[in-house]
Amino acid sequence: MGLGIGIYARRPVNVGRPMPWSAFQKFVADTFDGDYVELHEGDDVFALDIHPGSEFLRFEKEGDGFTVEIKTSTLGPGFHAHVVDMFKRLAAAGRLTIDWAEADETGYAVDGDFAALQKQMADQFHAIVNILTQRAGDDGLYINWPIGVPSPIGNPGGLFAPVGPLSAAWCRDFLAGKDADAKCREFYVWWNKERDADYWRKLASMILWSEVKWRPATSESEARFWGMVLAAAEEAEKLGAAHLLPAAELAELRELLEWDEDAPYREPSPKGIGYYRHIVRWPLPDNWSMELAGYFIEYVEDEGEGEGSPMWHFNDRTVRIATFSADSDDDSPPSVEDLLAPALETAPPGAQIIETTINGASVRGYLGEVEEQGDRFTALSATLALPGRMALVAITFTDPAHHDWAMQVLRSVTPPAESDAAA
Repeated sequence: MGLGIGIYARRPVNVGRPMPWSAFQKFVADTFDGDYVELHEGDDVFALDIHPGSEFLRFEKEGDGFTVEIKTSTLGPGFHAHVVDMFKRLAAAGRLTIDWAEADETGYAVDGDFAALQKQMADQFHAIVNILTQRAGDDGLYINWPIGVPSPIGNPGGLFAPVGPLSAAWCRDFLAGKDADAKCREFYVWWNKERDADYWRKLASMILWSEVKWRPATSESEARFWGMVLAAAEEAEKLGAAHLLPAAELAELRELLEWDEDAPYREPSPKGIGYYRHIVRWPLPDNWSMELAGYFIEYVEDEGEGEGSPMWHFNDRTVRIATFSADSDDDSPPSVEDLLAPALETAPPGAQIIETTINGASVRGYLGEVEEQGDRFTALSATLALPGRMALVAITFTDPAHHDWAMQVLRSVTPPAESDAAA
């Protein structure tokens, strides 16, 4: 659900023929130079990263033409107007014909009524909040949240948005019309047409809340993305909004971006802006999930062939989880006992045996001291099983104080719902 732009148009014509796709890709990139951060190339598809809070602007080849669809209500009316302006420039440069009455469902590209566009975005936001808050449970629900990324938890009856959490009380007041205009302005990063001080402040806040992991950056893309916060803060300061910026979080981010890569990481304070300071729900393969602090570093362990298993670590703590959907030779799913049978084969002497049920799955495993290549550590190894499905969990740590943490992670592992399992 959302407002946006959907375009079909013929590609520019060169000597009576449609411009070749590769040439069209270069034409778009050149015309939009300065409006995007990165170009992602493909054979019949290419995409531009035009804003840190937006989905990619994706061009797909279709016969002699191209299609583009982008949701603009993730950021607000100012972003919608910006995208319309981009395509009007593209149309002028390439002599393209765009049916704006069909392409822009808001009507803004035709009538240019920005106040009406703001009202449409406000009305849509009201409708979505009304629907979602009726369904929000103890953990809350999500609005404009990307798919496949860790999700915050623990906002009873409220909503999580990239710009920060919207409490149940905030949502009730908004639906009742209390400070509704101010709440729309706070929710939409790009509410006004221009990039004003409020835009830069909210852009910085959005990245701090929903992107920064509050530990040192572990890749160039993380460092570049988080660095946008400081750039946005500088723009806000130029426009006189320095007093509205979160000074403590900006100072913390600067320190993290300059962190000595050989120094141990500091566990972030739970206080302050940022979802990933806290425990979040991580999506796992095959629709499993688990709860783990958002500042853990995720990567895929290379197993040499096919896709590897996801792995997370933070200093001395490591979590590995592999999920499987198994079928036996006679086409009936293996029994739970068959899946659990190997779970204790590697248990060290004196290990604590784990036999329990977690979130509807039968669990068998152990917790004990292990030595590998001269290193001693504690290992928690467990199999969670359902008919035909299982997850293998391996957690290691060296500090005895992390015993309860390891058990908490294990207890959070959740199998897919029946509807997901059948999909």
